[in-house]
Amino acid sequence: MKYSNETIQQINLFEQLTHSKVKDIFYHEDYFLFIVQENQGAKAIGKQGKNAKLFSKLTKKKIKIVEFNEDKVKFINGLIYPLHADSIDDKGKFIEVHANTSTKALLIGRDGKNVKFYNTVLQKYFHAELKVL
Repeated sequence: MKYSNETIQQINLFEQLTHSKVKDIFYHEDYFLFIVQENQGAKAIGKQGKNAKLFSKLTKKKIKIVEFNEDKVKFINGLIYPLHADSIDDKGKFIEVHANTSTKALLIGRDGKNVKFYNTVLQKYFHAELKVL
């Protein structure tokens, strides 16, 4: 995947501020989604969210930081946080997320935009698709 100069600058700034290694970056609606290496989530966020707040203030964009995990279920839990799924079942090519009605609506989003975004991220790392049930 090729990154634009602006994206590379965002990654470099984030890494300099947080001293954590960025695995990938996505842009969704009005926020950046940073995927950081395993065991670097807390380091990236900083004490009381200091690093995240500073980056957000400098770039004037909201950010979300997700720690990468080889386990699909743990990764999806981080990806959909602060939403909480009742259960997440790994079915190989499909990952089923069971949730109550209000959470389900937030997971899917208007015109399915949120679930499409989650699927973009999941396709890149696991070649799997998210199904909200």
